[in-house]
Amino acid sequence: MSKLAINGGKRVIPEDMPMFHAWPMVDEEDKQAILDVFYRGIGIWGTNAPETAALQEEWAKYVGVAHCLLTNSGTSAIHIGVRGVGVGAGDEVLVSAYSYGAAPAAVFHQSAIPVFVDIEPRTFMMDPTKIEERITGRTRAIMPVHIFGLTADMDAINEIATKHDLKVVTDAAQAAGSEYNGRKAGAIEDAAGFSLNPTKNLPGIEGGLFTTNNPEVFEKGTMCSQNIQLLGRERQYPVYSLGFNYRSNEMTAAFARSQLRKLDELNEMRIKNCNRLTERLKMLEGLQPPYVPEGCKHTYHMYRVRFEPKELGIEMPYLQFREKVTAALEAEGVRCAQWIDAQAGPNYPLFQVQEGYGDGWPWKWHNRNIKYNMEEYPETKKFIEASTEIVGVPIAKSLQVVDLIADAFFKIWEHKEEVLDIQGGV
Repeated sequence: MSKLAINGGKRVIPEDMPMFHAWPMVDEEDKQAILDVFYRGIGIWGTNAPETAALQEEWAKYVGVAHCLLTNSGTSAIHIGVRGVGVGAGDEVLVSAYSYGAAPAAVFHQSAIPVFVDIEPRTFMMDPTKIEERITGRTRAIMPVHIFGLTADMDAINEIATKHDLKVVTDAAQAAGSEYNGRKAGAIEDAAGFSLNPTKNLPGIEGGLFTTNNPEVFEKGTMCSQNIQLLGRERQYPVYSLGFNYRSNEMTAAFARSQLRKLDELNEMRIKNCNRLTERLKMLEGLQPPYVPEGCKHTYHMYRVRFEPKELGIEMPYLQFREKVTAALEAEGVRCAQWIDAQAGPNYPLFQVQEGYGDGWPWKWHNRNIKYNMEEYPETKKFIEASTEIVGVPIAKSLQVVDLIADAFFKIWEHKEEVLDIQGGV
């Protein structure tokens, strides 16, 4: 292949080439859905407003659950789930060590403590074999995170939860339409929270969706979605419990409903693009494309790869190898990004200083010293150092674009000595 772009050669991907669809992909039906809310009057609000009620019913049917509540964010949807399964002050919830801050934040909102569990090296999600060693007498729930559009190993996790009389609440923010053994994310746990952030596979203006099959979990959880009243009753103002204004709005509901009609079609576009890239990249040693376990439907919210320099006979720290390769990829026109960096999960500053919401709470409720050391989570640490997101692959405009991204990888692998600045022995 030609000279590397990072050393002055021609880029694999032309600078003026249209690469990716704008996201969300908005058409006239989406616009009309928003306008209809204005024509109807946006003064109608709450869980019984027409667009909100319809979205809740449609999402519950799509997922295959009995109950759904529209919220103002994915974080609030996850919090409702934590509240619904009975987590309270002083309790502990097991959380995947590789997760966005919304998962542990939802635990804190119940004055409980997140306890992290290391990840499985192929799926990048909570490792079921590491769960039981983290369970204590204070553990009340397990919180897997369905990451990047793939579901966690839910049969194994649910089996452990049943054995120890624990509940399972998932952060399903990135898993709209994902499936595990024929069941959709949101129906394979006691409770789940989805995100309608505009970047998600099911985009809304902003919001979240809480799902459960358990009526008791639904009532307990949704009590915290409004600050003074129970849902589904004649409007009144008694204060039943501490709650929050987690209500969303009709414009979000209308837009999300319109997008839901296209979710499966757009997820298939993502799957087609990502499967094509995986077929190409799996031919390269020292590179691990996304792994999809049998029985799972991966909807590719993100496309993440992990580098394995030792497979190439290269003795170089993972982080250094990744930085050199991604710099070369960027020069060829392939965008790379770190969604969660070294200050993730156990390394979030919040867990290091343990200030919580002031004066050391909620850790003060515990009679044991809880420390968060990333060295206790070697697979999480390795994944953060050795992986990168290949930006835009799921929403590439064509398979031609996907093939050019693959071509850039092959070019760099052909010139890896030059990329890594290593003399021989590679």
